Order: sequence, then C-alpha cells, then structure tokens
Amino acid sequence: MSKSVNSGEPGCQSVELEARYAGCTSRLVLGRGLNENLARVVGAYTGPRLLLSESQVARARQEQLEDLMERVEVDRLMLRAGEEGKSSVSLLAVLAELHALGAERGSPLLAFGGGMVGDLGGLAASLWKRGMPLILAPTSLLAMVDACVGGKTAINFGGERNVVGTFWPAQWVVVDLDALATLPRRQWVSGFGELLKTAWLGDATWAEELEASVGDMLRADHPRLHAHVERALCFKIAITERDEHEAGERALLNLGHTLAHVLETREEVELAHGEAVLLGMLAAVLVARETGTCGPGEAGAMEAALLRVLQHLDMARIPGVADLPLDEVLNAMARDKKVRRGRLHMVLPCRRGAAHVVDVELPLLRRALDGWKERVA
Repeated sequence: MSKSVNSGEPGCQSVELEARYAGCTSRLVLGRGLNENLARVVGAYTGPRLLLSESQVARARQEQLEDLMERVEVDRLMLRAGEEGKSSVSLLAVLAELHALGAERGSPLLAFGGGMVGDLGGLAASLWKRGMPLILAPTSLLAMVDACVGGKTAINFGGERNVVGTFWPAQWVVVDLDALATLPRRQWVSGFGELLKTAWLGDATWAEELEASVGDMLRADHPRLHAHVERALCFKIAITERDEHEAGERALLNLGHTLAHVLETREEVELAHGEAVLLGMLAAVLVARETGTCGPGEAGAMEAALLRVLQHLDMARIPGVADLPLDEVLNAMARDKKVRRGRLHMVLPCRRGAAHVVDVELPLLRRALDGWKERVA
C-alpha cells in the first residue's frame, strides 16, 4: 500500500491510497468536496459511461449527481433501494443496459451509492465482456469503511446473502465524506458497526476510543471522522493485499458476520447490516468464552463494552429476537460457506485487537446463542 496527502483548502485535505492486487492497482481518494475529482476520473475513460445508483441515494444526493452529470457525460440507471435490489433481476437489468449502450471493455461503470450498489455494480462490471473498469463512489459510512475495498462483488440468491459473486477490485474509489451529510441515523449506526468491528480486529486503543465516543460519532462533521475512515481503509487494504481471495487472514474480516448474515434474512427482526454485525460480535464473544478462545475476564470485559455500545445506539433490546427460533437460526448458520464436516469456521475475538478462526461444534454454538438471546431479547 502507498499513501500520499494533497493539501487543498483548509479543512479539505485529501488522502490518496493505493491497493496493489495481482490483477490491478486500485487507487483510492479520501476527502471532502471531491465531485470534481470524481468527474475527472470518470471522464478519463473512453466509450459509453454508465452511472449506476438507486432511488433513495439519487434523491438524497440530487445536487451532487446533477453537478457530476454537468461535468462529464454519463448514462444513468436507477435501481430499487434496499437489499431487494441486490438480485439476479437487477443484475440482468444492468447487463441489458450495458448492452443497449454498446459498452466496450474499456468503458467505465460508476457505482454511486451504498454497499448494495457497489456489490451489484461490481459483479456486473466483472461479467461484462469478461471485465470492464469499475469506479466506486460510496455514499454510506458502511460502504466507505468496508465494501469499497477488496474487490468482493455479490448478489443474494435463493434466500442467502452474497452467494453469487466474484472478486473484481475497482480501478478507482472516490470516498467523499460530504456524501454523509444526508445519511439517515440508522445508516450511521450500521456504518459504525463495521467500523467498530475493524477496530476490534486492529487495535485495542482504537476500539476503546470508538466505544467511548459512540454518542458523538454519528455525524458528518465529527472532527475524527476522516481519521477513523482512513484507518479502517488502510487496515482493510493491508489485509486484502496480502490475501486477495480470502484464502487466509482475510477471513478475520468476517468477525460478527456468521450470525449477522442470518439475522438479516429473518422476518422477525429488521436490522441493517452493521446493526446485525454488532449483535453478531456479541454472539462471537459468548462463543469465544464457551470455546476457551478467551478467558472469562476478557470475555466479560468485551461483553460489557458491547452492551454499553448497544445501549448508546438504542439497541439494548431488539424487537423480534424473542420470537427467533434458534433451531432455524442454527440450521441457517450450518449452511454457511465456512462450515466443514459439521464444524463452523467462526471468527472469534481473543481480546480487542486480536481474533482467530476457530472450529466450533454446533451444540456448543447453541449454548452460546441461548445466552445471546437472553441478553438482547
């Protein structure tokens, strides 16, 4: 990874990062007021240009999109908002639009939106003529600290999340923090969940800083926002450069996700991704205690910290959890991509700043989930 800093107007400093993968170099710009940068990046490509977004983002960022389209010629395709848009139907609609435009192998696809738009747009870009340039402009905190780096693309299929996908890193990622000014509070909470997960993997002091400031972090003008996003990006770039296709340590980024992906599919609870990750992290702590991955004292400290965070985020009691049939939840977890021979490969924290992938027997997991349900039902 390489890094450079560009000094602009006061308070508008931008940072440029590079992630070097086997097949390409992904360049990333982080700062504020970057619409001109984005237009310059998109305009550098020849051929028809497709801007992919979704309806809620288009309404919230209307002025930014209009300014962008005045600066550079693009065709625009709008998707349905939410996870419902992350489907094979939407994927075929994007491919049909690329065909109608006569998109070439060198034509760019700009995915302007949150993680759903980036995942779907990235998959379409990886498939069109066996790969076209992808540009990401993430507009949610969740997408900025997680989904925009590492090249994972996917759609949901058969009631399961992210089971059809590829690895296709973006050639450019433009992270404009000004896009967060219109972000709804719930999406802030979701992004914070992924940010805290990254800190739990990266450094105990960083994690404790986020836990202590959770009440102030949910706003676009937070003075430490740039620093936290940059740190999360650097952490993920470092891991994905070493393990691009998740053959080893990249799996650690799934902390909290094993249960989270199941919760996101359940009708009893209505959770954004990062909210589900926070609950999944709590479950991982309880499993870590059951397996002996961490001692009772450390597990107790991590549990208490997470419960305080959930309290601050108005998530201390989750409606619908009491109605969750744990047998069905366990069966869904047993279908996870990481299950081998009746054991679930699960990321468990041994302390803030360190985690391991541990083989967990399903009966032990059931005991931990009983305790998890008691704490959040």
